[in-house]
Amino acid sequence: MTAAQALYNFSNTGGVQSDVLQLDNGAGTGSALRVTAAASAAANNALVLVDNTLNNATGNLLDLRSTQAGVSASRLSVSTTVRLRAALSTAKR
Repeated sequence: MTAAQALYNFSNTGGVQSDVLQLDNGAGTGSALRVTAAASAAANNALVLVDNTLNNATGNLLDLRSTQAGVSASRLSVSTTVRLRAALSTAKR
């Protein structure tokens, strides 16, 4: 395996608005996805790398959501214009 290869590659080239990968932890209490590394990421890399190559892309690169009482809300998002938004909790700390 060379440095430019991936162990797994999932792609959606059909132009259909659908997910490429979904992880469902159901009622499990463990992590649905865990990213670990035994070394530091090299230059221009990261443990989680989001790369949208579409020219003039819009929307969110990352959106962390939480559903409470059936209502889904964004808790932390990063847009393609590099805006970081976090929902601030009103709970007392």
